Amino acid sequence: MQRLQICVGIAHALSYIHYDIRRDFSVIHCDIRSSKILLDDNWEAKLSGFELSLNQTAERRNDLCFTDVCGTRGYRDPTFDKSGSVTHKSDMYSFGIVLYEVLCGKNAVDEDNKLIAPFAISHYEGRRLDAMIDPGLRKQMDRQSFQIFSEIAYLCLKEQRSQRPNIGLLVMKLEKALECQSEHEERLRLKASAECTTPRNFKS
Repeated sequence: MQRLQICVGIAHALSYIHYDIRRDFSVIHCDIRSSKILLDDNWEAKLSGFELSLNQTAERRNDLCFTDVCGTRGYRDPTFDKSGSVTHKSDMYSFGIVLYEVLCGKNAVDEDNKLIAPFAISHYEGRRLDAMIDPGLRKQMDRQSFQIFSEIAYLCLKEQRSQRPNIGLLVMKLEKALECQSEHEERLRLKASAECTTPRNFKS
């Protein structure tokens, strides 16, 4: 559940920089990756690394931004490579890669220099995602939580930016996945507690 809590924390951080209504500008991070996620002493997630970030006025937050540099290979929005432009949905793509790293226990780029994105997409569409997931993690996950988490991660990797979720939907889905996982673990805890307190019948 701790991994889910970290993901929810970063989603809230992205929500703040993308759409905080108290500011008259919006921020596109442009370099979301696992190494930019820091944890404090209480395991609270913090988003760092704003060196490549871009600011937009609130009125233009849905417009394209053109830049010479964006992101890191394996995390970078592939649309940027074709157009040289980024939007808030570019951050969604990068965060989707982070979500799959969490889910599968794999790096965005493996030792053979292969990207996780095409494998994650093909396995999800072929309903073979279980084959990619860390077995130990899969045993701990609630089925509904897994389905919600994997679906929203998959949508983040959609080629068309318009098909990727906005940050509001992403936060809602991850919070729902966390809720399902929390309820699942509570049921397991209560079951284990009941088993410990139930008298056993021994044959004489």
